[in-house]
Amino acid sequence: MEADARRDVMTESRDSLEYRFRWNAGEHRRFYRALQRAARRGSKARVALHVWLGLIGAISLLGALGALRAGGPVVAVASGFIFVTVFYAFDLWWLGHATTQAYARDHAACIPNDQVRLLTPDGITARCTTSDVSVSWAGVQRVEETPEFFLFMTTPVCAIQLPKRAVGDVAHLRTWLRELTGREASIRLLLHDRP
Repeated sequence: MEADARRDVMTESRDSLEYRFRWNAGEHRRFYRALQRAARRGSKARVALHVWLGLIGAISLLGALGALRAGGPVVAVASGFIFVTVFYAFDLWWLGHATTQAYARDHAACIPNDQVRLLTPDGITARCTTSDVSVSWAGVQRVEETPEFFLFMTTPVCAIQLPKRAVGDVAHLRTWLRELTGREASIRLLLHDRP
């Protein structure tokens, strides 16, 4: 990890910020979870799904306990609880691992090299050895800060991530983003002022 920390570099010019870091599978899983939380925040449909699954799980579990005490078929009654458990295991654990494996497979040439995030007054660029993607600030809906990342949300469920470990001076980046949003009123900032 110490070797990774030495490779994380920030370069600054007058109007742009450049950050370099190495890809990390564990960090990518945490990025996926942070993106899920950001995308689902405030979703009434997601709350309704949790309530519905909670009811199914609770009724099924209570039915299974009753069937167990009465000597009836427990598995048939507990199938709802099993379904809810499998759903949450898939949603909370497997999807993060699957997206990390897919990213590692599809970007194998990039992974041993620096991942670069370049922030300019025109937009953000994500660059590695095999790809170079630029998004103008008009294409960024919001910038959300999490405990570990800055998420530059390009759609409600898609983001370019910038790990905080690559950012030397987080307060400076926050200030730079606030100045930018003074010029680009379409970007919403959800930043913290804590370290």
